[in-house]
Amino acid sequence: MEGLVEQAHALEPYYRAQALLELSSRNDVTQRQAQSLVREALSTAERVEQEWRHAELVGELAKGLTDWRSARDRPPAMRALMVHLRTLHGEALVTVLKEAASRLPAKLQHDLLELALANTGQEVASAKPVLRAWVGDLQPVAVMANLSQLPRQQAVRLLGYLHLQLRRKKRTVSPTPLEQALTLGPGAEGLRYLASVAEQDELNLLTDASRERPPDEAARLLGTLAGTVHRLGNRTLAQEWLAEGSKLAGEINDDTTRQKVLETLARGQERLSSKAAKTTPAVVAELPTPAGKHALGLWNGYRGGLKGPHLRTLARAGALCAGFGFELALVDFPEMDLPILARRVAQESHADGGSWFAALVAEKRVRQFSGVPGKWVGTLVATTPQPTKPEPPDSFEGRLCLLMGVGPQGLPGKLLKASKFHLELTGHSVELETATAMGVIAERLSRL
Repeated sequence: MEGLVEQAHALEPYYRAQALLELSSRNDVTQRQAQSLVREALSTAERVEQEWRHAELVGELAKGLTDWRSARDRPPAMRALMVHLRTLHGEALVTVLKEAASRLPAKLQHDLLELALANTGQEVASAKPVLRAWVGDLQPVAVMANLSQLPRQQAVRLLGYLHLQLRRKKRTVSPTPLEQALTLGPGAEGLRYLASVAEQDELNLLTDASRERPPDEAARLLGTLAGTVHRLGNRTLAQEWLAEGSKLAGEINDDTTRQKVLETLARGQERLSSKAAKTTPAVVAELPTPAGKHALGLWNGYRGGLKGPHLRTLARAGALCAGFGFELALVDFPEMDLPILARRVAQESHADGGSWFAALVAEKRVRQFSGVPGKWVGTLVATTPQPTKPEPPDSFEGRLCLLMGVGPQGLPGKLLKASKFHLELTGHSVELETATAMGVIAERLSRL
């Protein structure tokens, strides 16, 4: 055992910490030795210089402690982990919570939520993975009261997110988190976010709150709500709200502002009219190819909820997968039921391919993953301009998933590490724009 520990000490800190944790789980190690090795592993993690790599490592250690040794051995190790987590701040803590929250025992949920909400400047991003991980176990009323004490903008955002997660778990509470958020007097931005998580029968609550805002904000918000209710299938109500918004816009004193708001509402009316003729659901599109051998994987590098770039990317990916016979893996995308997502892609994206994405969803050729994708995708191949692993051989037998990053950054370390192969697309370490990279990847996959 001493020899193995010496070998672990010879490794660089990232791998040393992992090796020490692995050694602590051996049956021939006493409980006292095991606890000491865990503390040393966490202490070693602090020596990893790159913040993102340190955060990724702590997430891996947290996952390793989930089923570490026996249940009676874990509490001291978990306490040591919590002590270490309290040394993290900013993006580092966000990364760790995304990796580890769902794997930690439920009795830590209060401490982790408290830690997340104390992460100044990153309260919302930190708390989301905690709420998502334990929404099935937490006490909603107590959590809502806690969230309501935050600054208004953060409180509204997190109450809205809690509302969405509770609905997905089919848990009910009165008042709902959305109703609680409305009692805080959310501003225009907060109301727009609540509209994105509301059900159709809840939108009237938001229109009532919107009417209490100044005319320029009220008019814009009614336009937003009109778009939301139309996506949910009520075109008549959408028209009514657009008309009401236009009437309110007439009360705006500033000529320039009034004109801009009226133009925005007019564009909404035009979109409504143009979509009225598109009555055939996108999912009736017949795919030209059967489900093939390989998959295209997209990792979401944008922060926040679903936006236009997501929809355009999914539309283009849908066309490529339909044309080349691939399946599609979405990694760390904003959570949304796939049929609803397909409808949004088909209705809102101006890029060709929205109907193909919907058809892929209908044929169950699209799956969502949080973190490293599961076995369904096959062997992972990370596309990167700086590969550190070999390319997949031409003779490779089995299913491959070529992963690429969508957004302002490349693939994260956790996916580069989890991938068996790396692939540089140009031969010259040149980074490609998302749409271009997707086309190259599709062509490369088709030849594997």
